[in-house]
Amino acid sequence: MAEKYEHEESKGSLWPNDKAKEEPHVDHPSLKGTFKWKGETLEIAAWTNETKTGKKYLGLQVGHPRSGKNPKAIDDSLPSFL
Repeated sequence: MAEKYEHEESKGSLWPNDKAKEEPHVDHPSLKGTFKWKGETLEIAAWTNETKTGKKYLGLQVGHPRSGKNPKAIDDSLPSFL
C-alpha cells in the first residue's frame, strides 16, 4: 500500500475537483488540496470566480481536516468547505 504524501513546511498542492464537473448544480470548489503550515496539515479549496469587469480570480477557503467529508473550519464562525 502506498504511503500518504506529506508536504514540506509551508508547501502544498491543489488538484482539479472532479465533483465540480460531475455535479455542476452544486457549489463544489474548482480545486482542492492540502498544505502544511506550522507543522499542521490543512485543507484548501479554490473556486474560479470572475469580477463584474470580467477578470478571473481564485477565491480560497482553508480549514482543518475532519474524519469524513467536511473539514472543520479554522475559526468556528467561518463556514467549512468541501
